[in-house]
Amino acid sequence: MKDLNDGYTIIFEDDIIFKPNLDNIIRGILGKINIDFDILFLGNNKKNYGEKYIDEIYYIDKNNILWGTHAYLINNKNINKIYSNFNNLLFQTDLIYKYLIDNDKINGLILEPSIVLQNYKEYPSEIFVKKVNKMFLLKYLKKKK
Repeated sequence: MKDLNDGYTIIFEDDIIFKPNLDNIIRGILGKINIDFDILFLGNNKKNYGEKYIDEIYYIDKNNILWGTHAYLINNKNINKIYSNFNNLLFQTDLIYKYLIDNDKINGLILEPSIVLQNYKEYPSEIFVKKVNKMFLLKYLKKKK
């Protein structure tokens, strides 16, 4: 039986566009990484990449904002470290991960160029339409009464 701490977990949002042969691309990238990392962002919406680690793999730039949780990979052996530090759900997941990376609680890497993109045209982000969503929710709740 395989240990649950082996391997990786990949998280995708529902509005992404896959590149062809994504599985093989990810395997190739993981084969290049020889350091212990916690999270690898497969997408990079704000071009946040700092010092180059190797090839298309970079460290996170701690001086720039990070939006990339539409596609990321978690190193399963470090999941408890992430879980124990992920205790503030008052902010977007992107901001929480960035805070943890900036404060050396977790180790993050990012790809440039991105290998997974968000499909903004067909599925605009709800983060940017909060007023509309709040109004819809209020109308919906009033109808339920």
